[in-house]
Amino acid sequence: MKRILISLVVSFSAISLMAQGMGPQAGSKSIALKFGRGVDYSDISYSQINNLSTSSTLSTPYTLADSNYGNNDVTNIIGIEAKYFVASNIAVSVSGSGVISNSPAQDLVEGYNNGDVAGSDIPTYNHVTGRSTKQFYVNLGGNYYFNVGSNRVFPYAGAEFNSVYGHMQVFDGYKGASNLDFFEPRNGEFYALGASAVGGIDYFVSEGLFIGLDIRVASYMYNVKSLVLQPGLEPQQAVTHNTSFFSYPSFKLGFMF
Repeated sequence: MKRILISLVVSFSAISLMAQGMGPQAGSKSIALKFGRGVDYSDISYSQINNLSTSSTLSTPYTLADSNYGNNDVTNIIGIEAKYFVASNIAVSVSGSGVISNSPAQDLVEGYNNGDVAGSDIPTYNHVTGRSTKQFYVNLGGNYYFNVGSNRVFPYAGAEFNSVYGHMQVFDGYKGASNLDFFEPRNGEFYALGASAVGGIDYFVSEGLFIGLDIRVASYMYNVKSLVLQPGLEPQQAVTHNTSFFSYPSFKLGFMF
């Protein structure tokens, strides 16, 4: 990770030679990597989706908040942010990240038990349940930059529209002739919509190269989680409203051109 960060700094420094000057101007564009402790909004668990009991329920409302951080540290890349300056002190922004993963199912391989001949038994290989997951984060916003009389330090404040979408599907391979129930895929889906008041500061190390910090000063998210344990059934659904303050801090490394 340290080698990657050093390579990024060197690359950004080279690009900064073509920059327009220190700090934003009307028409400037910036691209930055964001680092921080990841926030897992999806809260879709494998054990819930793969609960095949007809009596399974969402027994307790799940909690989902900006403070639900993972265990990773500031070296973790959590997304990318792009800004366009419509004026020297006003910018529109878009940021986001995504994860797609797929673990294919494996069929049961039935063995053979020959008790008459020692060492001739063939073991049974159990089936493996497959899993497919998707998770996407998109934020749209605007920032106002304050003039503090410095050509390196640029504090800003603004607002963002935040959205998250997550989906998990669990599916079986062949489970054997004696266990043919529940072959249909099971699905869990999650989405969150909200808005945040944000604040931050950018510091220009050189022309075009900057580091920064930002935080969601106040944030509200409306979260909906649905589980469909068998096709054709009504989804089990849970809804959560979350309000947080001074959450989701992140470090930025970017360049402006």
